[in-house]
Amino acid sequence: MFSGERRNFHPESRAYVEAYIQFYARRVGQEAAGSVGDNEPIAISAKTHLIDHLYKYLDTLDSKCSALLAFCGLTLTAISLMIAFYESKAPKYDFVLQLIFVAVSISSVIALTVINVHWSSAEDLRGRTLDEACRSYYTTMRSRTQRFILARALVLGAVICLGGYVLIDLLGTLHAKAF
Repeated sequence: MFSGERRNFHPESRAYVEAYIQFYARRVGQEAAGSVGDNEPIAISAKTHLIDHLYKYLDTLDSKCSALLAFCGLTLTAISLMIAFYESKAPKYDFVLQLIFVAVSISSVIALTVINVHWSSAEDLRGRTLDEACRSYYTTMRSRTQRFILARALVLGAVICLGGYVLIDLLGTLHAKAF
């Protein structure tokens, strides 16, 4: 988590925590009409559950980013081999391959920003309320999810372009052999 993510909570974080308390109360068979006070047992229980839920979500997101990074590594290797192979045969394709290489590299860098380790200091924990922890985790989850979606979209676009490139090259080779 970046240090700014804890201090600058996402604008929706308060509404999300309140909605989660309402959801949690219904889930455990209680009715939480209106706003629930921060020190009520149901709010404390709900926020504790929410922190666990968001932490698991962040853990899942880290795993997905690790898989994306592994895929990026394989894709970059394949593109590097293609650049080396085509450099002497068809230099007109170099720009396309290099562009795809850059897109996957940028995706990798973005994915690396999602996988982040932050250890709270004792000072951080002393002054932190349960509500702040919920809002902080929510803010972190939103920020990292947006970066993951961007990284995944870049890789997806690059892979589609790479597949199209390979298909066009294959069709061109088949067409040349036919004539």
